[in-house]
Amino acid sequence: MISDYPQRKNTRLKTYDYSQPGYYFITLCTRDRAPLLGSIVEGVVCLSALGKMVREQTELLPGRYDRLLRDKYVIMPNHIHMILRIAERLNPLPTGAAAKEKHIDIPNVIGKWKAGITRQSGGHSIWQETYYDRVIRSEAEYLRIWNYIDTNPVKWAEDVYFA
Repeated sequence: MISDYPQRKNTRLKTYDYSQPGYYFITLCTRDRAPLLGSIVEGVVCLSALGKMVREQTELLPGRYDRLLRDKYVIMPNHIHMILRIAERLNPLPTGAAAKEKHIDIPNVIGKWKAGITRQSGGHSIWQETYYDRVIRSEAEYLRIWNYIDTNPVKWAEDVYFA
């Protein structure tokens, strides 16, 4: 059956393995960019109850996966930016242990994170279907993104996601 709705474009890099160690810049927007997560008052983020729940789930992310680290994030009224890192495995897994290790790749991590927030918020998804990701390829790019996240609340009125 062909839908009347436009087909969403897959924004993931077709040949990139999102489970490999590296740094990833992620942006997720609320459905219709509704300011559900809080407000900005004089350059400071004031989280709503839902925003606090998103913060809690974001803080818990690294504990759910052995090699996942959360370097930086900011929750804005209608979106969240974060830098996630998949770390190198320091020691090889013993035989048979690979099957028991949680599969870690960015789409899987984000999907489970969104699903957890949906469950906790009463079963209604607050997120747009897709999200933006960028594989961070250099230290200069990392620092530029870190600064963007850090200064995002102060520059809210200039933000492309400002509603």
